[in-house]
Amino acid sequence: VKTREHTAPMGDNTKSLFVAGQKGKMRIGNELYKPVSQRSYEVTFYERVQDPNDELHVFKPYVPAYKGVRKVTSEDGVETDFLVMDDLLAPYSKPGCMDVKVGLPHDPVLRANLTRSGVANLLGCFVHGVDTEKMVYLNRVEGYIGREVSVGLFQTIMKTFFEAMGKSPKLENDVIQLSKILERFPGYLFDSTSLFFIYEQDPASSTPPSMYLIDFERVRITSSLEPDWPVITSLNHVANKMHIAWEERRRTVLYLVAEGEETSGNEEVISKNISERLGYTRAHIISCAHSKKSLESVIPLAKKLEVKIHVERGLTCPEEINGVETILGENSENFDLTNWNTEEEKPETEERQTIIDKLINAHDKARESNFDKKEEKPETEERQTIIDKLINAHDKARESNFDKKEDETTDLIIFAALDVVQAAMDSLVPKRTKLVPNSISVLVRDATDRKLWQILSLNELGHLKVL
Repeated sequence: VKTREHTAPMGDNTKSLFVAGQKGKMRIGNELYKPVSQRSYEVTFYERVQDPNDELHVFKPYVPAYKGVRKVTSEDGVETDFLVMDDLLAPYSKPGCMDVKVGLPHDPVLRANLTRSGVANLLGCFVHGVDTEKMVYLNRVEGYIGREVSVGLFQTIMKTFFEAMGKSPKLENDVIQLSKILERFPGYLFDSTSLFFIYEQDPASSTPPSMYLIDFERVRITSSLEPDWPVITSLNHVANKMHIAWEERRRTVLYLVAEGEETSGNEEVISKNISERLGYTRAHIISCAHSKKSLESVIPLAKKLEVKIHVERGLTCPEEINGVETILGENSENFDLTNWNTEEEKPETEERQTIIDKLINAHDKARESNFDKKEEKPETEERQTIIDKLINAHDKARESNFDKKEDETTDLIIFAALDVVQAAMDSLVPKRTKLVPNSISVLVRDATDRKLWQILSLNELGHLKVL
């Protein structure tokens, strides 16, 4: 938020407000004046929210208080309509603010123009502007273009802001509730809508932090039977970033990467998308099938994270794995192959077992109990057992082998064929979902029940066209 002094024609000493780079807004007293665009849906949206009999009334606790539309006459006699609402900054003596744009644009032209490696394209949301004592980023000011920054910088901004704000379970829950509310509105598209966060930086003030859903100029109603999933996914991401910034110990995040059909000549583009999207994760186990597509897709991510890849034949059919080293070439040192030969299980000792040792033990048990040696191809539910074992091994390794410093590496990434990833999703969450090829779906462990998983996002990157 940047302000400058301005004298309005009505004689009030006001400030023209720039929120995340938007011009034309005025603060007059404890109210905010926002110019009304002729084609904007925003006035209609606010008026519907005020009506107790309208379905949009459910949004009222989450949006600024609406005061109506007023006309303001300029010094040269031109009248302009302004939407008037509560000034969200008024209760704070020294506010710290952040505007987070949520959701991908539905306009195909606008979506096609997104920078391919930018956070808006890969994650579906971005920080449009932030102003605190520790950092200032204003969209299109001094080289900062929010939608084009890396996923890593986006994560850093979010973490820094929410750590400075301090823990607020209420606001985290409000974001989660907004996500659930939006699921009840099929056909509504919330393009360019923002979450606006505010907290008090003055230690002498006790004003609690707040969060509002704002900017409804581009809201549209369509005949679609689906809600605005990109916006819902964005809200889930924001809620998770709040949780990560405030929790004492990170929850496990599971990334399921679904392979697509043959995409001749485009494997490099797809693997780069995946690497850019997952390059900020804190993985200590990355497991992939031994197919050529999986192996080639995972190499850029392995290099970026500096984590070895565990090649798991149980995630596909147990075909001959001869030639894997040839496929990997100079990257073979970045991989470990599962030992499927019969071996005695290593006894537990006080010494740390490596993650790979634990995985081998878990996988050998899975093979003994769930795989028929005569079978040419295991069934989907049997492959799912491998997914379960991976998660269990991940948990055991984290519990027994990681100190506080290493505990930061808690994520699990699995590369596999679409049908295997679909089976894993169906097993881990009760909600039926349809996954798409060449996409990433993200699950996070429930904060209270470790056996439950919550969907954070579905089919990320699925909107990207293969070049």
